[in-house]
Amino acid sequence: MSNDIRPSVSVVIPTMDRPDLLRRAIRSALIQEYQGPLEVVVVYDGVAPDPRLVDEFDRNTWTS
Repeated sequence: MSNDIRPSVSVVIPTMDRPDLLRRAIRSALIQEYQGPLEVVVVYDGVAPDPRLVDEFDRNTWTS
């Protein structure tokens, strides 16, 4: 593998009705110094979070 090609990284965040902790976990994933492709997957077990929580984060794609 070439030095300038970085593998994709997926961060999986399971959550259940904890919007404050979800916000914190997403922020933690996004501020990492890794410069390659990053995917954050949120797995809900309960009520889906307020859409405004999701809108706080700049993203290329969002799938619900």
